[in-house]
Amino acid sequence: MPLPTADITRLAAAAEKLAGTLSARLNALSKAQGEANLLARWAEVRTEFDKVDQAMDELTGLFGQAATSTFATFLTEVGGATVEAQRRLDQSNRDLVREAVSQRLAPGGVFQIPKVSGEVKFALTQRTNRGLNLIFHSKGSSSEERNEQTLSFDIVSVPPPPELLRQAGESFADANPLIAASQRAMILDTLIAPAGGYVGPDNSALPGYKEPAEKVDADRDGALVFRIPRDAGQVIDPERYMVIWAEADGVADSDDAVGIWEVDFDAGDKPIVHVIWQIKSAGTKNEDIARMRAWVRLLARQQKALRDAIGA
Repeated sequence: MPLPTADITRLAAAAEKLAGTLSARLNALSKAQGEANLLARWAEVRTEFDKVDQAMDELTGLFGQAATSTFATFLTEVGGATVEAQRRLDQSNRDLVREAVSQRLAPGGVFQIPKVSGEVKFALTQRTNRGLNLIFHSKGSSSEERNEQTLSFDIVSVPPPPELLRQAGESFADANPLIAASQRAMILDTLIAPAGGYVGPDNSALPGYKEPAEKVDADRDGALVFRIPRDAGQVIDPERYMVIWAEADGVADSDDAVGIWEVDFDAGDKPIVHVIWQIKSAGTKNEDIARMRAWVRLLARQQKALRDAIGA
């Protein structure tokens, strides 16, 4: 914590003033005549000495307060440093995985910091000094007590509590495309031939619609599948998936060939597919669908490389 400069300045000025008074009392003591007068002057010296001693103790306490911190603060700082170290390690892990996937190699593993152990040794010292030093006289006493202690601690990484995971799931959408082969296959099979059919706005049936069967079935690697997360207040994850597909380069009309659908397994006894954007839709002159198609194909290629590398 920062030094309390205002308090230090105030106490230093007070101590300086007391020191001047003490010097005057000592001067009077040195010139005193007679036993009664000496004793009276000595009492004045002792009073001023005690005031100076008290002011110096307060100053020492202020500097000591600035140099120390609570043990709770210490543990918090150590824990924060551990979290930051793990965050940097996670970034390095991601870089290693990307490098392995780019070379079509299986990632060798990731590195974690499961526990940080520490030991703090400290000593408590209480020292008391009292004395008076004059040119012709010196008298004083000193005592010291010292206690040494050792404190050991562990900062460990534990799984987050279920409640925290639930709240996080309600707050943030999972934007990672699904890569599990069996799950992708089941969703894409349903997209191509939904038992409940295709529907448009207001769940109106589209009996003649067959774009997924004509386009997506022959090029499944060009599809991205996202699970739609549950909304706030929902207890069970919905079985609904967003599928985005883009036609490959070099295919006729590929500049505008992007399709978006929602595969809905929660609609009833039979899953249905909501048509959000038809493949043949080129958009308006102000909408750059070609740029979206290029982005989807790029991400689809990266996802395929990851699936091939891990054998998914």
